[in-house]
Amino acid sequence: MKESLYRLKSKILRNERTIWIREPADLRPPFNLAIFLDAEFYRDRVGAESVIANLEGAVGIPPTLFVFVS
Repeated sequence: MKESLYRLKSKILRNERTIWIREPADLRPPFNLAIFLDAEFYRDRVGAESVIANLEGAVGIPPTLFVFVS
């Protein structure tokens, strides 16, 4: 699964947020979208990345774009 890291700058809020986007190997419509707010919590404490990998391997979830917003 490909993962990309982005920085989103907001002039209105005057801050920056880190965004991680995980794409499945075969991302073509239709696909699901899962958005996680509080990204560090889900990535560091919950271990969402390994949970996602296990679901993809064991259950074979449909193609899903995972977005983690800091």
